[in-house]
Amino acid sequence: METSLTLPARAARGVPVLLGALTVLAFAGTILLLMRYTSEQNAIRSLALSDAQAQASAAAVEIDAFFADVMVVANNLAEELSSGALPYDQVQERLRTVALLRSDLDGIAITFEPYVYDPGLELYQHYVYRDKGTVRTLDGATYDYTTPPNSVPDAPQTAWYHNPLENGPMWNEPFLATGARKILIEYGVPFYRVGATERSRSTAAGVLTIDYSVQNIRLMMASLRLGETGYGFVFSPTGTFLAHPIPEYVVNQSIFRMADAMGSADLNAAAQLGLRGQQVQIDWLDPVTDRQSWTFFEPLASTGWVMGVVLNRAEFDLDGSTTAQYLVSIAALGLTALFLMVMTIAAATHTLDHNLWGISGIFSLLCVLLIILSWVITRVNPDDGGVQIADTASLNRYIETYTRSSGVASQPIAVPTGIMVQAVEFTSATNVVVNGYIWQSYPTGREGETILRGFNFPDRLGEEATLEEVDRQIVNDRELIVWYFGVTLQQSFDPSLFPFDTRNIEIRLTPLDLDDPIILTPDFASYNLLSPRLLPGVAPAVSINNWELQSSFFSYERAASTTTFGLPARASAAAPPELFFTISTYRSFLGPFIAYLLPALVVALMLFGWVLNDHDAGDKNEISAALNFGAALFFVLAVAHAALRDSIGAIGMTYLEYLYILLYLAIVTMAGNTYLVVRRPDWAIVSFRDNLPVKLGFFPVMTGVMMIVTLVAFL
Repeated sequence: METSLTLPARAARGVPVLLGALTVLAFAGTILLLMRYTSEQNAIRSLALSDAQAQASAAAVEIDAFFADVMVVANNLAEELSSGALPYDQVQERLRTVALLRSDLDGIAITFEPYVYDPGLELYQHYVYRDKGTVRTLDGATYDYTTPPNSVPDAPQTAWYHNPLENGPMWNEPFLATGARKILIEYGVPFYRVGATERSRSTAAGVLTIDYSVQNIRLMMASLRLGETGYGFVFSPTGTFLAHPIPEYVVNQSIFRMADAMGSADLNAAAQLGLRGQQVQIDWLDPVTDRQSWTFFEPLASTGWVMGVVLNRAEFDLDGSTTAQYLVSIAALGLTALFLMVMTIAAATHTLDHNLWGISGIFSLLCVLLIILSWVITRVNPDDGGVQIADTASLNRYIETYTRSSGVASQPIAVPTGIMVQAVEFTSATNVVVNGYIWQSYPTGREGETILRGFNFPDRLGEEATLEEVDRQIVNDRELIVWYFGVTLQQSFDPSLFPFDTRNIEIRLTPLDLDDPIILTPDFASYNLLSPRLLPGVAPAVSINNWELQSSFFSYERAASTTTFGLPARASAAAPPELFFTISTYRSFLGPFIAYLLPALVVALMLFGWVLNDHDAGDKNEISAALNFGAALFFVLAVAHAALRDSIGAIGMTYLEYLYILLYLAIVTMAGNTYLVVRRPDWAIVSFRDNLPVKLGFFPVMTGVMMIVTLVAFL
């Protein structure tokens, strides 16, 4: 006799209310969790931005005040010359006194118009400058500074003299001074003949200039706390860099040319607004490094310059695992709310009893959807280790940060190091064989003569390894050495998420010389492409069977060294960061799906088909058939399971194996259920609607258990 699912009237009225309340709570929980995730993400970003903005503003005020003070010093000296308070014959003594008092100034010069200083002397200049901490004097003109400025190559630079005469007090564009043979940032102000009633070009007696070192501005920028790789820079009204982490950019590069080369109209427009005196902030994707960055500009009113700050946004976002936990939790709550809403509608319309199969199917599909979402979210939010270095500016900033925090007495010696991987093979679950080229560039002369050439693979296994020097030559006054290498490296691959596991091939490099303060740096100049997704440092022909290459990048990790190796140099300072070249890979899903997942799904469907089939009560052959059927399915699963473990060399349980364990239990449950149908047909679990609870619950239980396993394994 069939039992009805009809509930008492009072209970029937209460079910929709209860389900509706649970639905509201689930949706509210989803919204609250989403708000919390967004709030936490925004709070971290806002804190980083506000801290950097505050530092930039404070630095801008400090820089502006300093250069305003420099202008006051120059203007006062020029006024003393014009009024006669500073006689020409006392110029030398006065400039030396100012230079000794102002150690922050690089140089002060008074340059006279022809025959003004001495009627018998056409050109005269007195220049006091700082050289390695000592104040030196250059007396007399070393070239004809009255020559009009021109663009002829190797012609004397004279704009520093003519521009203030024609335009009044001004900061000159940085230039390589012909006499001083160095790059100068210079403020020039004209002074006039004593007793002149009108201050014009015709009454000008000369120009007073004050120089400031480019290096000093860079040190100001380096003092900002901008994360591991954030940096600051300063550019002039023409966009020319006055300070930048890449020394070659100073004077030789413009922010506008750089923005045009990157195709960034936003960066160009923001720099223009900064020069107009506006504070500007932009959030943009660097097309070269493929990094999301924050850049903002602070105008320096006294000089007309602009200070910029760049932050790597990834350093201030939630890490990959935390982000994945939030997103999967939000998806789980949202799908739970969706299922409860379906249940509420079915209960409210009194169709719950007639839609049991539909509800079972919806629950199973939502579980499968959450499982797939967990796979995708975890894969697109990897938890990368170390500090990724994607460009030269970030590299230089990182080295400056390390130098300040490590206690080293001097700047470490940078050895540019490049790598081109030609072949990769996974030989076991913990080993990888890598072949390719490595090159290094060493300084020549006194600095480089004591440095041991070469590098170590700290993770190398065994004695057998290939390291052949294939080329050695002098390039740009540096010694370039190229090696071909082949080595087996020990790795910490984790196959527990098979077949959705990833493998980061980490090539760890350390200097051969342990005594000198050496830091290996990525040789970015040797690569045409820097974006990690374009796989710099990996040959196009490289492929790994059943694995997809995702990205490649350089990174640094601080060495957790517990010994000084007996070297005094290691005892006095922190160990230098170690250079890693990482190739990120993920397992191709198609192969494992066909070999291991597809047989499991077929077995699950066949089991479900057996459960759906009608079985005759009292027919003992049904039990024998169930046992034979279960044994056949078990054999198929056991063979696939054994092949799976052999292929990945797993030690513990892997993710896909839980499906096999679940199917083993399902086979046993199927045999037990058949026994009850045949021998105990009066039991409620099998008599109710012809074994309906088992039929309805088969896929919800299977998918629900796998959903729980997925959440635990991936999060």
